[in-house]
Amino acid sequence: MLAQPTGDGHKSLHWRRGHWRNQPYGEGRKLHRLRWIMPMIVGGKNSPGDEPGLGHVYLVS
Repeated sequence: MLAQPTGDGHKSLHWRRGHWRNQPYGEGRKLHRLRWIMPMIVGGKNSPGDEPGLGHVYLVS
């Protein structure tokens, strides 16, 4: 039995957290290097009143 989808599949506007990615590169994409993926706002329709919260601030010492 397959699960039936519910809702309209709409994601509200939100922050995608920044993260490190192991990016393949070079001939045959066999080499890897760490790349920082910046935080960004994703989802939603970017209507004027539709803004995400400030998100979380992480302090690292």
